[in-house]
Amino acid sequence: MPTVPPSKRPQKRRPRGKVKDSPVRDYTYLFGLPVLLGLILTFIPSGYTAVNTVQRAYELYIPIGCSSPHGLSVVATGFPVSPTEVMTAGHALCSPEEELEISLDKGQSWSKVPKENQRVFAEHDVAVLTISGGGLPPPARFRAPRLGELARGFGIPFRGLLLSRYVALVGPDGGFYLDGFPLPGMSGSAVVGEDGYVIGMTTNATSAAYGYMTGGYHGAFLQDLLGGARDDR
Repeated sequence: MPTVPPSKRPQKRRPRGKVKDSPVRDYTYLFGLPVLLGLILTFIPSGYTAVNTVQRAYELYIPIGCSSPHGLSVVATGFPVSPTEVMTAGHALCSPEEELEISLDKGQSWSKVPKENQRVFAEHDVAVLTISGGGLPPPARFRAPRLGELARGFGIPFRGLLLSRYVALVGPDGGFYLDGFPLPGMSGSAVVGEDGYVIGMTTNATSAAYGYMTGGYHGAFLQDLLGGARDDR
């Protein structure tokens, strides 16, 4: 009987339908997913995610206005630093002929802050307002910014605007800068870092080789400034 060469032998057809996975593939499925999940969690900051960092920036947002017989002008932004204190930029305070007002409900209602409850730090563009009656959001927790980290802030432009910027420079004198053009009305706004901590406050702008940058005081400096002011009382 003639022998059929191997290349001519009929091949068995694989049965149609689902083919059972090999043990090696099952092993990859069972153990690969936890490894991937662990890698993802490694790069997520503890305590806050990107989503609720935005929420935290909005939670800290307190509009500040100046009122006169002609009406109310919303001029700047502030944020709580204690259950009874709001920090803002010193240049945001009103003229002697006007009354400063804040809103604890994002602009729906306003309450006056007497001038004796407005403390200005003469050597810095920083002011702290003492609020009576409560109602402030949970106060800011400060830290120094990290170069290159993504930061977010919420301010009064366009009746509430979220900005996302990267930390471009951290100075030795308490200053820091974010990349991107500044917007009027963001003065006094909290700059929130990737972990939900306040890494600074917006106060000014400066020009750079490629355009303008948003500047201010960084969080560690503000923490020391605030602590020193409380010790002096």
